[in-house]
Amino acid sequence: IKYHDGLFYVGFNSNGNGYYIYTTDDIENGEFTEYYTSRGFHDGGLFFDDDRMFIIWGSEGTRQQIELVDNEGGVGEIRTIGDGQKSVTPQGWGLHEGCHAYKRGDYYYLTFIGSPAGRWFRTQICYRTKDLDNGPWETQVVYSGSTYEYGTGLAQGGWVDTIYGDTYC
Repeated sequence: IKYHDGLFYVGFNSNGNGYYIYTTDDIENGEFTEYYTSRGFHDGGLFFDDDRMFIIWGSEGTRQQIELVDNEGGVGEIRTIGDGQKSVTPQGWGLHEGCHAYKRGDYYYLTFIGSPAGRWFRTQICYRTKDLDNGPWETQVVYSGSTYEYGTGLAQGGWVDTIYGDTYC
């Protein structure tokens, strides 16, 4: 779920059935507008950069610029603009998915869960750059350790800013 220019956006992939985005200006009581594409974006996350809207997905953080096109009386269309661009080149990861994208200050951040090559142990990884379109990207493991209850690591954490000015990732 994202909020941008007065609208809430909820985007999700339905494996084998495409990608959906719903928008509303009132998340609690509003009517939702539905948009759809038959193209899948596995574990894709929505991201806004000024007037550009992206779905960022896949093991290399492919950025696919999109636009939402209304269809009178029916489901709107999610249209792709140009070809997708790979953001990062993950090295040493057997799994790399669930992108969450943010812009904070001068930096763009992409967070993923990854699993080290050859073993199943999910790890939260963060990439950052000052230039979304050209990189270069710095890499930092945010968390790698047991969840104790399940023992296989974390899954798809996000970035949260509190009303008190604290930031958690």
